[in-house]
Amino acid sequence: ATRETVVVTVAAIGKGADMVIEADESDASFLKFSPQIGVVTNIEAEHLDHYQNIENIERAYLKFLKRLPRAGKWFGCAEDARVSKLFGKIPNGVPYGFLRSKGYWADKLIECPKGKRGISFDVWNGGKKMGNVVLAIPGRHNVLNALAAIGVARSLGIPFAGQVSFQSVGDLNTDEGRPLVEFVEVRIDHGAGLEERLLGGDAGGLDRLEMRSDFLGDT
Repeated sequence: ATRETVVVTVAAIGKGADMVIEADESDASFLKFSPQIGVVTNIEAEHLDHYQNIENIERAYLKFLKRLPRAGKWFGCAEDARVSKLFGKIPNGVPYGFLRSKGYWADKLIECPKGKRGISFDVWNGGKKMGNVVLAIPGRHNVLNALAAIGVARSLGIPFAGQVSFQSVGDLNTDEGRPLVEFVEVRIDHGAGLEERLLGGDAGGLDRLEMRSDFLGDT
């Protein structure tokens, strides 16, 4: 008999030479990749069934960044204390965050600019102001993600456009601008940004918020 393996993933095949991967650190399988560019958003005490302690997690991220080529660039969130420690250990690191730095940073954050859902901010690279960015999704954590994306894009030679738009699930089913039904799926791999997403972001403005937690064990 022939055994068929089907792999289901959230992916899109394009025509470019570059590939973007959200590497999975839960079982250290991200150490099988050898990226050209790396992004580390945060390091938390999670997946302890595999790592046992936070020190092992930090060592795993250190090993991950060491898999970059000698001239490989990586971007790290300076708002995370554990990520910040890596800048002194791995060369070619570019910080991003809300404090002025040699990397990418944001200021003048405005939630719901002009009464529209989202967030706007000015983006800087070192001491040079690049321009203004408008996201169609709210939350400071999304500003941080956008800074990382801008840094990676520019390192690949993609010019800065100054306007970024990302549609959320609430924009897909509307009646005069009001969601008819909105489902907000929150994947809790870690708690960073969760409270902000629920209270000020993904579920904002709904008449009723129903939360359900599903715990799936091995069977």
